[in-house]
Amino acid sequence: MLALARFDSSEYKDKMEDEFDNHKEPEENFLPLTEHEYAALYDMEMGHFTDDIRFYLDQCRQGGSVLELGCGEGRISRAFAADGFSVTGIDLSPFMLRRAGEKDCTNISYVCMDMKRLSFSKTFDHILIPYNTLNLLCTKDDIHKCLEMCRSLLNPGGSLLIQVHCLTPGTETEKSGKTFQFQMLPQRQGEEKIIKETLRSYLEQEKRIILEERYRFRPQKGMGIKRDLHHILHLAAFSAVQWQDLLQTHSFTNISLYADYRTTPYFDNPSSLLLIRAEP
Repeated sequence: MLALARFDSSEYKDKMEDEFDNHKEPEENFLPLTEHEYAALYDMEMGHFTDDIRFYLDQCRQGGSVLELGCGEGRISRAFAADGFSVTGIDLSPFMLRRAGEKDCTNISYVCMDMKRLSFSKTFDHILIPYNTLNLLCTKDDIHKCLEMCRSLLNPGGSLLIQVHCLTPGTETEKSGKTFQFQMLPQRQGEEKIIKETLRSYLEQEKRIILEERYRFRPQKGMGIKRDLHHILHLAAFSAVQWQDLLQTHSFTNISLYADYRTTPYFDNPSSLLLIRAEP
């Protein structure tokens, strides 16, 4: 007589659960953005953005000379030049500066220079450090170097205008804060879809944010090649009070902190966007 083996469903279930727990999805492979691709995406996202420009122009009503640190393709520099300012824009990327030079550069001088090692024989009425550029200096020592040179290059009565990414109240007490954002970038009819994912990780010990921007290119109607590209930035992560302290260390006074481009006082409505106006 044939003996039938007894089927133990609980044992089978345990095995399946173990396999499920140990299962790993294939790792996503994101290739780094080239300079050309980064510039094209920047144009797509920021090319027509003017809210920050209006803020800076309103803060510099007396006109004169302007130094912009991290000018990129010259989006802000061109607006100041068109308003009658004499503008000097610096950036570390020769590629971005070449693109800036291909556009209208009347009253603008572009220079390839490190903002930690500013070297000019003239001084300026206003210095701009827009769009989280100062965050790219990840250490306090490097930020101190930049601010000290900014102070020495400002004329009496001049102004330093900065936009930084700021830790909102509560974030700085978290051991590891992670956030994820998702958006569809604008597209013209028939062009590939571009999905942007932004991942932020806060490293408390290092006072640093790791920012990863992922771009998923998806062709329409299956025509073309799917591409997954990204770039990763390390940003200094300080609170509004800490940014203020850094400025005061270099004898900046009359410091105003704003939470948006409409000049809402920062402590009335804290946000991750911090705008600063300071005088030497």
